[in-house]
Amino acid sequence: METRIAVTALIGCLVCACQPKTEAGKQDTAKQPENAASAATAAKVEITEPAEGATVTSPVKVVLQTTGVEIVAATDERPGTGHHHLFVDHAVTPVGDTMPRGVTGIIHLGRGQTEFSLDSLKPGAHTVIDVIGDSKHIALNPVVSDTVHFTVQAAAKGAKSTAKSSARKSTTTKKR
Repeated sequence: METRIAVTALIGCLVCACQPKTEAGKQDTAKQPENAASAATAAKVEITEPAEGATVTSPVKVVLQTTGVEIVAATDERPGTGHHHLFVDHAVTPVGDTMPRGVTGIIHLGRGQTEFSLDSLKPGAHTVIDVIGDSKHIALNPVVSDTVHFTVQAAAKGAKSTAKSSARKSTTTKKR
């Protein structure tokens, strides 16, 4: 009987000794983060195109690169996954709120896309903010986002008239 008590006490001591400690040396009883939570903490997104401060022409190709989170379709509910939401010249939805659909300036890339072409930007300064959201269109916690500022330059007037001239010439050629 004394042997059982001694073994039980020894096991109890070993379990306590193996528990994580805080900086003060006291036992940390807080639950340790799950793998999915750790991945979300390390998750990052970068808008690789257009470059910050670039001057570009329309259409503007937006290229997104992520680490620490798998980009999937919006219907995928697995932990550690998400999809892109682009806020084009639009304020970001408050943390914890659903990113709305059908709002001008908010684009849901719900099929798991990592590239998008903005073809209706007018010449001038623009801002694109990418926010990774979960299957319910709520930003990941902590928020995973990136911002880029760029300028769309007006199309050269000569380019439009040259294109029209080419179209007229080819039309004339087709009539013969």
